[in-house]
Amino acid sequence: MDDLFQDLRYGWRTLRARPGFAAVAVLTLALGVGANTAIFSAVNALLLRPLPVEDVDRVVFGMALREGFDPFGTSFLDYALYRDEARSFASSGLATQRQLNLRGQAEPEHLNGAAVTASYLGTLGVKPVLGRLFADDEDRAGGPAVALVSHELWQRRFSGDRGVIGRTLDLDGRPHVVVGVLPAGFDVPYSAEVWVPMQVSFDALPLADRAATAHDLVARLRPGVRLDQADAELKRLARRLEVEHPQIRRGWSYGIVPLRQQLLADLDGRAKRSLGVLGVAVGFVLLICCANVASLLLARGLAREGEIAIRRSLGAARGRLVRQLLTESLLLAFLGGAAGVLLAYWTGPALAALSPIQPSGLGAYLTDFRIDGRVLSFSLAVTVVSGALSGLLPALKVARSAQLISVLKQRDQRTASGGRRPLAALVVAEVAVAATLLVGGGLVVCSFQRLQRIDLGFRPDGLVMITALRLVSPGYPAAIGVSVVAGRLLEETDRVGSLPVAVVSEELVRQAWPGEEAIGKRVRRVRAGEPGPWMTVVGVVRDVKEDRFNFRVLRPVWYLPLAQQAFAPPVRLPLELVVRTTGDPGGLAAAVRTAVHAVDRDQPVGTAMRLREQLADVLIGERFSAVLIAALAAAGLLLAALGLYGVMAYAVGRRTGEIGLRMALGARPRDVLRLVVVQGLGLVAAGLLLGVAGAWALTRLLATSLYEVSPTDPATFAAVAVVLTAAALLACWIPARRATRIDPMAALRCE
Repeated sequence: MDDLFQDLRYGWRTLRARPGFAAVAVLTLALGVGANTAIFSAVNALLLRPLPVEDVDRVVFGMALREGFDPFGTSFLDYALYRDEARSFASSGLATQRQLNLRGQAEPEHLNGAAVTASYLGTLGVKPVLGRLFADDEDRAGGPAVALVSHELWQRRFSGDRGVIGRTLDLDGRPHVVVGVLPAGFDVPYSAEVWVPMQVSFDALPLADRAATAHDLVARLRPGVRLDQADAELKRLARRLEVEHPQIRRGWSYGIVPLRQQLLADLDGRAKRSLGVLGVAVGFVLLICCANVASLLLARGLAREGEIAIRRSLGAARGRLVRQLLTESLLLAFLGGAAGVLLAYWTGPALAALSPIQPSGLGAYLTDFRIDGRVLSFSLAVTVVSGALSGLLPALKVARSAQLISVLKQRDQRTASGGRRPLAALVVAEVAVAATLLVGGGLVVCSFQRLQRIDLGFRPDGLVMITALRLVSPGYPAAIGVSVVAGRLLEETDRVGSLPVAVVSEELVRQAWPGEEAIGKRVRRVRAGEPGPWMTVVGVVRDVKEDRFNFRVLRPVWYLPLAQQAFAPPVRLPLELVVRTTGDPGGLAAAVRTAVHAVDRDQPVGTAMRLREQLADVLIGERFSAVLIAALAAAGLLLAALGLYGVMAYAVGRRTGEIGLRMALGARPRDVLRLVVVQGLGLVAAGLLLGVAGAWALTRLLATSLYEVSPTDPATFAAVAVVLTAAALLACWIPARRATRIDPMAALRCE
């Protein structure tokens, strides 16, 4: 222990003697550790930190799968079968989204709500902070009007009054008795603010209603049951439903995912893959930082060869010297780690605000990117690994220094050939990692740019969307400005009693009637095996990319007059009023609210949003990944260039005598310039080859995240090569230019 404290004191004195060196090393490590800590804080919040759901890793979310992959909600048919016969489940529950109007205030308030079975919240294991959960007899058809409220609604509506139990809320004109308050931050499902019992007798419903996939299922797995085992059992039961009800279940299956994955709105795993890509990217940045610091330590160690050789000659053991040098590098790493944690702490709120992951529930927990004990432990581990990676090679190299006389002779000769090879290897490694990072960043940016330039098929400028119940616009296609390919758009005359009509997209025409004239064709909806009326196609419009479901892929779309629909929607959801304006959209919401309240003063009206902003939200994930990975790639490029510059400047300084001798023997400045630049470019070429080979293999992992860009896109690889070469030329040219100004006689006199 005494030796350790002695090493620490000596290392601290050594760093204080070279404050410039220490500052550069600490800041470099702070960047690497800080970036990794910040990203891990996001991973911790999204994937690792416990949630207010008991044993959340045992809770799953169910979804019906059309054609085996297209996710839909759960039907009453599904739920009744799986509740009664799925042996993988210890318990299960069902929820239906409700949009409720809270009245009795100056301004009616629109609340996100959920109608749940009595077993739903118990399956999640949630415990109310006041009152109780729903009883089984409250969930029967015709049961009492009771409600649970969120902690936030309790604070806002009742000012946190602990006597709230037994008071009433006017929901959709019906008084509901409050029986419980749920914990702070709990809003599952649907970011709910209020919960009511479902109160549905499944068996009494028509088959069409029982088959509607409009609900959410949660279930808790029995101890010892794995997710894949439960999923296989549900798929077997789903096949039984397909046999029993072929008219409505043909082509349908069922699947489950962890509840946390559903809460992240990440059913396809895209967000988890994006976090993995970001983790790899910041890992590469850390490697470049470690290589930079290792280069600094190695160069500094070579300058200390005389000191080390004297200590060896006085009896110091090689292991003792290695420990001393490693202690110095770890001291640098801990200083850099502390600065990195501060950097992550400062950037955490911004990272959470910019995060593209918008949870469907428990957002207060899943967007809390704070630095907790797990993040600090990770940061400590990264710091120790960084110190070991950056300090081990220089410590071993310097500790293997020759005996005193040979070291002094070598210093007199000023060749330093023994130190150039490890430094060169570090530069090659830096360039290789930077090239891989740049290729990945370039592919992501190209993909995002192509998504931004995608042909939307309509004119979004000047469009404003306002959410409001029971408000519809029969002129929606005309309002958004879709382009008519054939026929006409929907008109005011397309109402009940007139010919049922439909306007279809080009993709629907390609799939349904390839090569045929679509105008005059007939289509109809089929719900739960019950066909609707035939509708005549009166118009064909260009494919429109107006939401996140058809932005990356072409989906067949039709536009139907709501007034002609015989099927009521299975869930009451807000409708969206679309208004085209040539003026300032900012004042439009107030005018619409006034017009709505003139008809129904109790009708809540939501906020207005420019359609351009809504479309921007569709690409928020791609934008976030592109910006962050591009920033990390730029940081990697800068660090690699600085590392190359440092090594070349060090090499020029160590070869002053050699360069002076060459110039004394007739070498011209351009010869010296070429000598230094060619040496640097040789290192870059070697690193570039390794980096391109690594990128060729690793970027295939990005294939599912790219849009119309190949993971082996030649243009991106070529651009990376050009950028790296240009940066290398600049990094080599500065020390090479300095070398051409060496005075041969002054250099020789120093020798």
